[in-house]
Amino acid sequence: MCNRYGIDGFCVIDHDQTPSPHARGRFTALFHPYGGICAAHSDDGLRWTAYPENPVFQPRGSDTYNNFLFDTGIGRYVLYHRPHPNIHAGFARANRLVARVESDDLIHWDNARCVLDTDARDAPGFSKVNKARGRDIQFYGMSVSQHQNIYVGLANLLNELTGQMDVRLVYSFDGIDWRRDPEEKPFISITPDSWDCGNIGFVSASCPLRMGDDLYFYYGATNMTHNYKIMNKEKSLKMRLGLGIVKRGRLVGYHAGEVEGELLTRPFLLDKPRLTLNADAVKGEIKVALTGEDGTPIPGFSMKQAEPIRKNDLEIPLRWKGGANLGNLTGRQVRLRIAARNATLFGLDTADE
Repeated sequence: MCNRYGIDGFCVIDHDQTPSPHARGRFTALFHPYGGICAAHSDDGLRWTAYPENPVFQPRGSDTYNNFLFDTGIGRYVLYHRPHPNIHAGFARANRLVARVESDDLIHWDNARCVLDTDARDAPGFSKVNKARGRDIQFYGMSVSQHQNIYVGLANLLNELTGQMDVRLVYSFDGIDWRRDPEEKPFISITPDSWDCGNIGFVSASCPLRMGDDLYFYYGATNMTHNYKIMNKEKSLKMRLGLGIVKRGRLVGYHAGEVEGELLTRPFLLDKPRLTLNADAVKGEIKVALTGEDGTPIPGFSMKQAEPIRKNDLEIPLRWKGGANLGNLTGRQVRLRIAARNATLFGLDTADE
């Protein structure tokens, strides 16, 4: 099932977990020997049969981990990969980026496009390392999963000058137009003088994994840079598996400091008679007012009547003095006006009594 270069980037879909058309077994995998992407199927996950049509797709010249999923929104397979340099500007090593292609059957691929690249915020458009057009800060690859109602991307950002690579959190509403953290902070960062001080590798496909109230992110890392330099006092290469843990619903949040901040949500349907916040206000305070769709205050649910929140929890019930009952408002479009000080708001939800 492989050539003399071996198998790399083995990514698997479980048909029992993610229904997918044209599956030839319970498990479907994409992988690549160097120079092309191949498909295989298995009923037990141990014994695999290669597709006779292999290679099913040939990006050519890419040694990057390839991540694919069955997109339930469009009913097609989607592959994120590093494209051939002929379809984007620049020398291959000086202009790595992430591309996307789609397929109905894993055999025929179309809608090829580049979806994630660095820009002038990251580095000038000329490589100091490769003496060619292309930036020295590059997206090396990306693992993508559908998480709730959005697409979550865990993208590896490589600095060609230092050879070090970390992981950035990006997100998309359609899997094509990707948005980055305005503060440009690593989601998984290298740790100086540790086993992962050189490179943070790819985050496993299908992450995050829900484990109780936590989200698990498994990733590979090493103390050696992409330029083959060991960055700590170790005399040998260290390659290990890491685990990052984030509380559910807390991938991003709004933070208010000592000066009180205010946030007005978009209109949403109050479909259940209870509202909860995912928030941390242990060192401060959060108050919430309920308004109509147009922002008009609703009697009994003003900011003055709101019971202050001063705790850290994933599901904090909202309450107002006087026993105001949300049950009378179910079925309406409403908004929340939230005032916070020394607190972080991660999300809101509706719930049954």
